[in-house]
Amino acid sequence: MPSPPARLTVLTTIIGCLLVSACGASGAVDRGSAQPMPSAGPFTTSAPASATSPAIATTTAPTPTGPPPQRGTLEWYIGQLPHFDPPPLPTKVTVLPTSGRALQINQVPVGGQRVAFITIDDGWLKDPQVVTLLRAAGVPFTMFLTSDAIKSDPQYFVQLQALGGVIEDHTITHPQLTGLSYDRQRKEICTNRATLDKLYGRAPTIMRAPYGLSNADTLRAAASCGIGANVFWDEYAITGSVTWQRPGGIHPGDMVLMHFDEYLKANLVATLQAFHRDGITPALLEDYLVAPGHASDLVRWAA
Repeated sequence: MPSPPARLTVLTTIIGCLLVSACGASGAVDRGSAQPMPSAGPFTTSAPASATSPAIATTTAPTPTGPPPQRGTLEWYIGQLPHFDPPPLPTKVTVLPTSGRALQINQVPVGGQRVAFITIDDGWLKDPQVVTLLRAAGVPFTMFLTSDAIKSDPQYFVQLQALGGVIEDHTITHPQLTGLSYDRQRKEICTNRATLDKLYGRAPTIMRAPYGLSNADTLRAAASCGIGANVFWDEYAITGSVTWQRPGGIHPGDMVLMHFDEYLKANLVATLQAFHRDGITPALLEDYLVAPGHASDLVRWAA
């Protein structure tokens, strides 16, 4: 990590770039109808450890005593977590537009930093053990939440927000947006954003279109709602293993997709093991895709 003066110099440069919107932005790329397909195979194990990250509540996994925990228990999942150093200070950020069309981003520009991003969608299954697991992991993550999925217990996600998780937009009902008119797309995005703002005290600045399907109307509607980017994914974890959409493992700038479902604990561990194996550190998506006016969020990295 840079020394404090050097980090402050980098931070000043980044904030200056944000204020003049001069740090560049990713071009639009449409992956069309690509959707995740089920994968199979157990994840591999690694040495027990814990991880820490700036501005995220962390808990060190206790040193095990007695018989090893039974496979599939919460204690066993915690024991599989790899250790990560804190994510590095961003050296390149994408300033999101405030009008016109939201950016379509399929891989995040990270300026050479070996970082990638954990993303979790929907919100249907609210497993309390996931809260404990993410607390022990201590890594940044972003949640793309759907109003219909979270309404049975919206407070569940407050717990995850308290761990440093950031909540973004994933529509009200999870429709295929490309089959809807501009006005109906706008309602799905804008109303969901307003609901999440009311519940969690932050208006989303990023969205993920359900099923990864979007078109020009989606990007225009998103921008009209205050959303600056629609993101896809680069890898996904569905049944306890990571599925690659291109060879070479986890790449810098990749976003890994998983869901709030029965496999989430296994998917989180499999994904974090893949990050560790490939020398990639989990970072916060919102530190690299930054809405104008949010430059002050980066101050925490100078601490």
